[in-house]
Amino acid sequence: MYDRVRIALKLATCALIFAGYMALASVRGYGSAVLIIPVLICLAMPIGEWLDRRFALYRVLTKAISIMYFCFIPLSVIALGLLDGVIALVIYIQAHSALHQKNTRNYHHIFLMSFFLLLAACPQSPEPIIGLVLPFFLVSAIWAFLMLRLHTDLTENAGRTVSAIVSAGSDAHRRPIAAFENPITPGLIFSATAISAAAMLLTIAIFVLTPRIEAGFLGRGDSLVRVTGLNHTVDLQGGVLVQEDTTAVMRVEFPEEPGGRFNSGLMYWRSTTLPLFNRSQWSRRDLRGAYDPAVPELIATAYRSASREVRRRPRPDKPRVRQMIYIDDAPDQGLPCLDLVQMVRVLDNTPNVSIEWASGRDFTVMLNKVGTRRLAYEVWSDILRPTPEQLRAAPDNYAQRLHPRDYDLLTHHELLPETRQLVLSITQGHETVYDKALAILQWLGSDRFIYTLDLPSLGSQAAIDIFLTATRRGHCELFASAMALMLRSLGVPTRVVSGFRGGEWNALDQSYTVRANMAHLWVEVLFLDHGWVVFDPSPRTDEAITGMRRLRNLASLLALRSKMFWYQRVVGFDQNVQWAWLRNLSLGMFGSLPGMELPEARPGTLHPPPVRTTVIIALLGGGVTALLLLRRMGARTPPGMPLTPDQHRAVRLFLRLRRTLARAGVNCEGKTAEELARSLAEIPCTAPDAILNALRRYSEVRFGRRPFPAQEYMAVKRQMRAVRFPGT
Repeated sequence: MYDRVRIALKLATCALIFAGYMALASVRGYGSAVLIIPVLICLAMPIGEWLDRRFALYRVLTKAISIMYFCFIPLSVIALGLLDGVIALVIYIQAHSALHQKNTRNYHHIFLMSFFLLLAACPQSPEPIIGLVLPFFLVSAIWAFLMLRLHTDLTENAGRTVSAIVSAGSDAHRRPIAAFENPITPGLIFSATAISAAAMLLTIAIFVLTPRIEAGFLGRGDSLVRVTGLNHTVDLQGGVLVQEDTTAVMRVEFPEEPGGRFNSGLMYWRSTTLPLFNRSQWSRRDLRGAYDPAVPELIATAYRSASREVRRRPRPDKPRVRQMIYIDDAPDQGLPCLDLVQMVRVLDNTPNVSIEWASGRDFTVMLNKVGTRRLAYEVWSDILRPTPEQLRAAPDNYAQRLHPRDYDLLTHHELLPETRQLVLSITQGHETVYDKALAILQWLGSDRFIYTLDLPSLGSQAAIDIFLTATRRGHCELFASAMALMLRSLGVPTRVVSGFRGGEWNALDQSYTVRANMAHLWVEVLFLDHGWVVFDPSPRTDEAITGMRRLRNLASLLALRSKMFWYQRVVGFDQNVQWAWLRNLSLGMFGSLPGMELPEARPGTLHPPPVRTTVIIALLGGGVTALLLLRRMGARTPPGMPLTPDQHRAVRLFLRLRRTLARAGVNCEGKTAEELARSLAEIPCTAPDAILNALRRYSEVRFGRRPFPAQEYMAVKRQMRAVRFPGT
């Protein structure tokens, strides 16, 4: 009975802990990576309780850590900010309470910290998923408090109830003793479920009937909140607050580059182009030509049925860079690749996956896949780096060289006359297209403009005109759109490109990590006889990463690596990956030994370092084994206060008695001392008083905490040796 209530309390507590972190994960600033914390807390909870029960050193160390942490609370608030500092303190208090033996007050601390996490998430503009988290939190709280009450009652009454299991006298086994057999009855489950349903209905009614005001202390002042990422269209109306999402979305390796680092400039991971501009909005539109001198008939020869590999002819005399990319959720617009794409190949063996060139003649590669859009793929890209002299010498007779429809599409701008006059004044004295583009780039990059994610409202008619002449504050979408439309007003074909910019270098495994907040919009200008050339007027914002954001970045990176491992080693199961992993592991452990030659890995195979993978698997296996051992130990000795030496002797006596009765054919599995005493009435034996005396001693010592010296323990054992059962 006690074990059932205890297990139910543990499960309800873990559910409530998880609900608090689910609320925090619904805030974009934290993301799903914070769910690693409750998983670790729940897995480590039985280990921490066991260490607290057995070792005084563990209690001393945790107390010292707590003292040190509380001394540095002011510094943590300064480093993380007030809200993140308080959240970190809440997490620590909850983890500290969970990793020690718990009484009623400790459980209340854990429950209260989960409520504080929910409270911290609500004012931070959580995602709509919070609507599902709230009912889960409510039901978990009801069950947690109910199980805690049952657990408290059983703990307080355990000595009085169980000490009467066996009373003195030979007829004790004939008198039933009132005890809790199983408090978790169907009636209790039904009542708790009804209470949970009523509480959920009441919460929904309060939410529906309570008026909400988009202002004031509990309201939001921003009219619209958006999150960094890639979209099919770009709307320039403004009036939004852009929140940064630091989730890791891509991992990239450059196996052909020295040291694995990309040394050819800033990385622009192009997803798709948006050449159509209409009423303050950019969208995709197919072009009639590629306008790349190296591939004049790309579409005519390359657009076949979808397959697992697409390629075009490489540009002559141009270096190429090879990329090995794993993306967690490929965007619908196109696979992010370095421009200019020459070849893309899917690496894994997942069925029903294909890629194809998009029909816009702009090197966009589309993914065809049902369900999850995780993918590992290899890319070869040409590096186009024309010199300023070459670009200045490029012809500018676009109207004669471009298809009329494409020329009209790529020069449409909708700028007001006063804005066009401003463009003419900025580019005055510059004759070539390159010099005009450079003049506009420098003007937008001057201190006249401010980069911000809090965008003012610009309207739907003349958004860029207002940005250039009035507000002069915005993010990459406004800067790139301004440069593109300013060049278009001069008759220069221009388009904007959506994708990611940059990447975090990881020296340990020589790879780059691309995050969602690296989503970017830049400009491509057409130079005849050279192709499309990248210009980026947006200021660089390389701010220092400190505090909680560094921890979130690390957590999201670990989550991406875990997904990558699962996708390649389990879902995709590329045999070549397995051979490469085994080969590297054997070389790392034994070196090159005769008879151990394994096949070479296919070029471009993505794999995490095998030694670390082995360590992770070993730790997970050891953790599971430890949990199973702790569970088995917990099944033998019910949890509670630490057992005294006298109680340990009583437990050994009881186990010895059970083995004796089992040899006589008595089913002792799951039976209490009272039930074993009743079983003696049905089985004749030579010394029943010795068995009753042993059961009495066990109950009095184990639950009544009376003394049980070693001499008395040996005397009871000698009495039990006289017990004989007929037929044994």
